[in-house]
Amino acid sequence: MIRIKEKWLWVQWRRVKGIADAAVLNNLRYAYSNARVKGMRAHLLSQQQMDELMGARNVEELMGMLNNMGYREDFIKPAVMFGGADLVELALGRNMARTFTKVLSFAPRDGKNTLGALIDQWDVHNIQTILLAKALGEENKRIEPLLVNAGSLGEDAVRELLRKESVKDVVEELRGTGYYDAAQEGYEKYQETKEISSLLAALDAHYYATLPSHIRASHRDEHVIVGLVKTEVDVKNVMNILRAKKAGLKAEAIEGLVFEAGNLSRLELERLAECENVEQTVNSLKAKYELEGAFEKFKEDGSLVHFEVELERRIVERGLKALRRSIMSVGALASFIFLKEEETNNIRKIVRGIEFGLPREEIRKMVVPIGG
Repeated sequence: MIRIKEKWLWVQWRRVKGIADAAVLNNLRYAYSNARVKGMRAHLLSQQQMDELMGARNVEELMGMLNNMGYREDFIKPAVMFGGADLVELALGRNMARTFTKVLSFAPRDGKNTLGALIDQWDVHNIQTILLAKALGEENKRIEPLLVNAGSLGEDAVRELLRKESVKDVVEELRGTGYYDAAQEGYEKYQETKEISSLLAALDAHYYATLPSHIRASHRDEHVIVGLVKTEVDVKNVMNILRAKKAGLKAEAIEGLVFEAGNLSRLELERLAECENVEQTVNSLKAKYELEGAFEKFKEDGSLVHFEVELERRIVERGLKALRRSIMSVGALASFIFLKEEETNNIRKIVRGIEFGLPREEIRKMVVPIGG
């Protein structure tokens, strides 16, 4: 009896030790990957570097600055066919895709699925951009610089989508992918309304509805990542509603532009859609988003960019906070992805602002600080 008990204790001890060893090994993997990503965080552009970019006299001067800020190799291949602001757009997309590939290369196995799912939003971005281009009859060469080959569809698949002649052809090309059903459903609405926005919103709704099922993390990290995603959804929804209000659209038209997956419930979104104007919408958002400062600026120049910057600032604040606090977990890696995306958005705003001759102070209003 004693021998049996000793054997049982030995088995239990080995089991516990095995679990403990696995936990230690997992912690070591995340310690390494977190150290790597925090090192990469230090190479995101600082506020001083952003100021330098905003001070560029033209797009060519800005390109020279970016060459000295870690973007040199991203300009080489697309420079054969593109120039100016389009070349910068392409280089930014290539740099972001290269950065994400690097993060995935050192991410522990159990974190790759979560990170890959977050990065797949660029599949949605590419599909939406191509669909919009086909609906508007835009030439492929004008659209190619806006595509970012960072998701799981792959560059060849995205290029094939771009070759298609019509919205219907693009939707059919998605058959066999995880996006087809949502695209087909959205296409049916598009045929009825002739509003491409309903098709684009259907893809957003599908992506964000399925994203939580791909997030595999500790309870605390899962909360952080889901929080970042929900804030991102709110930004999309609120900006769609504000644009609609400024354009004078009615509630029925707005309901097809928003989707549930953020902090704002379906009922709250419906109430926002029913608001009379931008001011009433801002007042209705007070409980969750303080936008009075942005509204005062909006009253001066009529630009909705003030709201976009204020809302995006929430994402950056959450991301920076998570990056500082996450230790030996996937949270730091996910937060870095959000911050890298914001850096790319900032540079895009700067290059297009310079291209259109906007004053430096006007460009500054559109940029969300992320660096030191």
